[in-house]
Amino acid sequence: EELREVLYLDEARLIAVDHAPDVEVHPTDRLMPPPYPASEIWPLAQPRIPKLAMGSDGVDRTQAVSAIDGNFAPPGPLRPPPLRGQTHPHTLTLDFGSLEGLREPVLTLTGWLQWGDASTNIAMSQNRSLAVIPLTLEMETPDGNWHPVPVTVGRPAGKTKTIAIDLTGKLHPGTKRLRLQTSFELRWDRIALLERVPRSAAQIHSIKPDHAELGWRGYSEIRSRAPHHPTTPDWNTVNQQPPWRTTPEGWATRYGDVRELVDGRDGKLVLLGGGDALDLRFAASALPPVPPGKVRSFFFRSVGWDKDADHNVVDGDTIEPLPVLAEADDEWRVRFNTRWIPGDTGAQSARPATR
Repeated sequence: EELREVLYLDEARLIAVDHAPDVEVHPTDRLMPPPYPASEIWPLAQPRIPKLAMGSDGVDRTQAVSAIDGNFAPPGPLRPPPLRGQTHPHTLTLDFGSLEGLREPVLTLTGWLQWGDASTNIAMSQNRSLAVIPLTLEMETPDGNWHPVPVTVGRPAGKTKTIAIDLTGKLHPGTKRLRLQTSFELRWDRIALLERVPRSAAQIHSIKPDHAELGWRGYSEIRSRAPHHPTTPDWNTVNQQPPWRTTPEGWATRYGDVRELVDGRDGKLVLLGGGDALDLRFAASALPPVPPGKVRSFFFRSVGWDKDADHNVVDGDTIEPLPVLAEADDEWRVRFNTRWIPGDTGAQSARPATR
């Protein structure tokens, strides 16, 4: 945990997917309101890149969204502080040419979201003239009119990720152009239409960690690796003191073996404060050999919650209350939550007090 936050981790797994080199595999998870789609990994093929990707600000983003290469398209016009992560309403029109013959089209959006925080939300709520537009998708019919596509697009959850939106049966005949609209700061790396291929095109293996050790590490330097990239911890540059004075206070998970807590989705949580690190290891021998002619892609799957210490977050200055699913069973809390983290970071040490 690199930030002034608490991580409540319930489950961790490594997923290995074997597939043909010309098949892409992407998860269905994304940041969105309920109901949530099933958490799956889809094999996709035959990517189509927009022939033109033009923003409502007049900026041509065609080249920027043509490949996953770290060349991010600019977002819409940014709003000033304290409206972090917000832009003026902005559209991006995507011309794919003829979409006839697409059987099970899936729109994939690869990029990153600039997070706001609770203070941003408060500031937005105090100005009714500000439009908050979730990422929406429209299609242009042959008569030149635009219509909503009946899907919930969602957003990538933070750092660079790919979200996949199933458009099967959703597009009108003759649709050629799609249009994204939002007021969130989103920077796209690649936008592509692909086709779903049979599930048998991907063999999925899921394994649990055979080692899970919680301990102290410190705080990595957080910086952007390149212009317009998300801020990312530099693992090779670490400090023992955080760049803040206070942190969420309370009883956290004691250091040591915590494999029991991440073994399944059961409400038993590893509670990590700032500076804590969980070392997870997976046995390569638990996976079969890669089949001939296939390649293997890896996914790290985690289930849990996260709470930051923004002063407008309810209970943002304490570790408790725990997420609701964890409140039903006290036995694991008595055994594991024995390490006290003081709210004053000046009182912390590499081995905070235990009980």
